[in-house]
Amino acid sequence: MFGQDMVITGAFDGPLTGVTPKLVEIYVINDIPDLSLYGFGSANNGGGTDGEELTFAGSATAGQFIYLASEGSNPGSVNAYFGVTADYLDSSANVNGDDALELFFNGSVIDMYGVITVDGNGEPWEYLDGWAY
Repeated sequence: MFGQDMVITGAFDGPLTGVTPKLVEIYVINDIPDLSLYGFGSANNGGGTDGEELTFAGSATAGQFIYLASEGSNPGSVNAYFGVTADYLDSSANVNGDDALELFFNGSVIDMYGVITVDGNGEPWEYLDGWAY
């Protein structure tokens, strides 16, 4: 069944210069022959959803991790800090540690971290200058 084939597994708000790197980790549960049916978005500062901001491309296999990152003015920081290469560098991952994350399939939310209408500052799901896994 398509749609429940991936899940958000991690959110990181790095401590390096420019508050980088920022990384979202997504785990692929089942083979996905067409990733363009899936996308990602961040809901910043409790302002509600911005909808799908990034559409994925290609395919993915079960057990694979997809890394979405923002490095700002610190290029190469994702690989240097986490030891992984980002699959996507995109501003939708430029979250500040109290923003909700949304994973989409065909335009509908299939997974979420945080609450899209709540600024996560002080909330149990906040990951400011840290991480959630």
